Amino acid sequence: MGVSKTTGETQGYLAIVAASILFGSMGTLATLSFGYSISPTMLIGLRLMVSSSKSVIFLAVLRRSLLRIRKTDVVPFFSIYRGAF
Repeated sequence: MGVSKTTGETQGYLAIVAASILFGSMGTLATLSFGYSISPTMLIGLRLMVSSSKSVIFLAVLRRSLLRIRKTDVVPFFSIYRGAF
């Protein structure tokens, strides 16, 4: 008798596999990038730019409401991060 998995469990396992593949390939891609004389700082900037734009596009398509900033979100943000600037 097999155990049936819910859709959420299957998506969770697929997310783990995808994250493992991406994490494992980062070293190879970094080595190739350094071969083309890309500095570590530039590589980090490129990674952040690609990941943040993918996140914004993903949220814009699937959960647009998460991109909205409510008035109640502004005060806690500045009270927590005021010392960082």
